[in-house]
Order: sequence, then C-alpha cells, then structure tokens
Amino acid sequence: MEKFISSLIPCFNNPENVLSVSKAVEEVLQNNLPQYNHEIILIDNCSPDNTRPLLRELCKRNKKKEIFNTRSFGQFKSLYDGRIQTNGNRTVCMYCDFTFFWLYDKMFIDVLWDSHDSTPVMRGIVSELGFRMVDILYRRARRKADKAHNNWHSLFDVAILSFTSYTKVRLRFTTFSEIIISLANIVIAICYLVHKFFYWSNFSEGIILLIIGMFLLGGIRFSSLAS
Repeated sequence: MEKFISSLIPCFNNPENVLSVSKAVEEVLQNNLPQYNHEIILIDNCSPDNTRPLLRELCKRNKKKEIFNTRSFGQFKSLYDGRIQTNGNRTVCMYCDFTFFWLYDKMFIDVLWDSHDSTPVMRGIVSELGFRMVDILYRRARRKADKAHNNWHSLFDVAILSFTSYTKVRLRFTTFSEIIISLANIVIAICYLVHKFFYWSNFSEGIILLIIGMFLLGGIRFSSLAS
C-alpha cells in the first residue's frame, strides 16, 4: 500500500500563522518522512480578514490545496468537511496556531463519510463508534502569533454540545426527573382526594384538579419521549 499522509490545517483569522505553520509542516514531512507521499490541505472557515488572500498565494506558489467555506460553519463542521476531503492513509489535523494535533486512520475517515451529524464532535464520534484512541504526550509549542479566538461562550457551547450529543447522562436525568414529577403528582392527587373525602362539603375542587392532571400527563408524556 502506498504510504500517503494528509495534513489538514484549519484556519480562521490567522494571517500571522498561515505561512509559518505551512512551512513547519512541510519541513517535517520532507526532512523526517521523505519516504511518504503527502498532501497539505488548508481549509478556511470564511475568515473576514486577509487570511484567504494569503492562502491563495501560498497554495499557488507551493501547489497546496485550499478549501474556502462560503460561510462560517463553526469549528466542528469546518473540520469535518476538511477531514473527508483528505486522501491519505493517515490524516494529521493541526490547528493553525500550533496548539493541537490529531492523527486519524483512513478507516475512521471513511466512516465519517456516512455520518450525518450536523455538528460533529470528533472526540465524541471516536468514543461512540468504539475506535481505539491513543494519547501521545508532547511538548506543546508556544503560540507563534495573534490571540486565541475562543472565549468563554464558545467553549461553554462546545462543552454543552459534547454533553448533549454523546452521553446518556442527559437522557437518564430527563427520564428520572419526569418519573419523579409524575410520582409527586400522583401523591398530591391522592392527598387531595383524601382531603376532599373528609371535607366533602367545605372543600371545593377549584383549578387544582386541572393543574394536577396537566403535570401528571406532561410527566408521563416526557418520560415516554425520553425513553
């Protein structure tokens, strides 16, 4: 089998890092892995600055491939679209600011083609599909230029997306919560019925019956949907 490595470099507002990261990846491939054929793909997630003109010039000069998103699809979807465009036996994904690296086998990339997740989280997909993961310790290089574009809101959104998409905790929490609500409504309804039985003439039904019935039926319905 031909030894072929694909290097995917996602970019978003990284004009200061585009040239340096491309040069660094190319030097590693040529100097350390000369026995491998390789391709370098740079994908831009609709940067509003001058990142795209730099990519065009870079790819024209060094025969690299570029992918320009028509709009910002978010960091997960953009990375997913880039990964399924690679052709190597192994795909290395490296952020443009030199901080994170991933190495994917061709078999995993092929599986991504069949995924229809609109907001794919790679860590969740790898775990959900049962692929074996190996952690490789390395000394992370310092950021070459500019600042990180992630903020508290974007990182919180990532955490919530991972939690809701690839865990059973949310489903179980919802199920147990609705069961508890339904049981509480049943207990309240029984207590109300007993109270009405002893104080038949002095205790009017009022709107409480409607409230009890609404919450009881709502709890049963959501429990059924969650299960």
